[in-house]
Amino acid sequence: MIQRIGPYRYLLDAQDQITFVSREWLAFAQENGAPHLTEEMVLGKPVWGFIADQATRVLYQQLFERVRKQPSEFILPFRCDSPEQRRFMSLTVRTAPRAGVELEGRLLRAESYQAPVLDSPTTRRTGLTVWMCSSCKHIRVTASEWVEVEQALVRVRAFTLSEPPRLRYAICPRCYEEVTSLLREKSAT
Repeated sequence: MIQRIGPYRYLLDAQDQITFVSREWLAFAQENGAPHLTEEMVLGKPVWGFIADQATRVLYQQLFERVRKQPSEFILPFRCDSPEQRRFMSLTVRTAPRAGVELEGRLLRAESYQAPVLDSPTTRRTGLTVWMCSSCKHIRVTASEWVEVEQALVRVRAFTLSEPPRLRYAICPRCYEEVTSLLREKSAT
């Protein structure tokens, strides 16, 4: 798989609608199992339609509000893993013209690994759901414990079934605290 260095840029207007996606962003989507994410599919659409988890949405709303009120820049670590690679990335969120927001993702490094659970098969068990952090890609194994995919594969029997469980995205407590702490820190300066 081709690994583009990026940056993977996209812009939001004052109403959080996607107004621009870079060629690199489109190529990354195509190469990583999201061929439906074309310009026609995303431009003019609210970014919130692409963020499933309510807690993650609220966190990003706070972040966007902050960069709009006071021109600034936040750099957040995140992961964008595939079934064959663990990708460590950064997301820069900054003020853009006319009350917009610019988001820029960069691949920092990638490591090979095998996590077939991240594959996008068309058949997923409808009655079984496993929660994955949308930021660090840890999987929730108990009400309060989130672990790396490899550990979850051992601990969560759902992954041994003939059909993989549905993956639902949330934000783990550690990632939530990192972002809210960053927002508090920047507000104090």
